[in-house]
Amino acid sequence: MASAVILIVVISVEYLAGGVIGVGKFTLDWASGSGRQDVILAVTILAGVIGYLLDGGFLKLQRVLFKWKHRGGGK
Repeated sequence: MASAVILIVVISVEYLAGGVIGVGKFTLDWASGSGRQDVILAVTILAGVIGYLLDGGFLKLQRVLFKWKHRGGGK
């Protein structure tokens, strides 16, 4: 969950601060006057897939690093 929030914050900061390179900059460039809604939608879907993969990767890493938390005993 935190990785998705971080991704949202990074893309938003790229919008506001005018980043040089990144997903936010790419989307902002295509959104400003190009009329290519298909590219904007594709980048939005790409950001969602990146967030989903980051979340899954961090969950797997958590299960490996913190095995005691995922054992069946207690609560």
